[in-house]
Amino acid sequence: DRVKNIGNIHKHINQELRKSIEIKCNLKTENIKLSSIQWIESMGDYIKIVTHKKNFIVLSSMKKIQKNIPIDFFFRCHKSFIINIEEVVNFSQTTIHLTNKDIPLSRSKKKIFNEFWSNRY
Repeated sequence: DRVKNIGNIHKHINQELRKSIEIKCNLKTENIKLSSIQWIESMGDYIKIVTHKKNFIVLSSMKKIQKNIPIDFFFRCHKSFIINIEEVVNFSQTTIHLTNKDIPLSRSKKKIFNEFWSNRY
């Protein structure tokens, strides 16, 4: 019984830790809440993480960052963009409209995005 409780506590802690991501930016390690991320943009060897309050430039690849964020809430809509699905206002055949930015939707991701969007809840 006690072992089950400890296991449940560890699961709960792991879920809490997943709610933020640790990044290295300007020689500092920063914690970013996943819910505050609007989109992530590729910039060559770097990525730009755009939040409501601040932008972070990080030496990382899109592939690496994609492994650290939950696929239920983030979608790679283009080779250069990962969006927070909660920030989507609406979308068209070629563009996803976020609260304060229009992000391109690649032709190859269009069908996958439509399925993702309709199954998000």
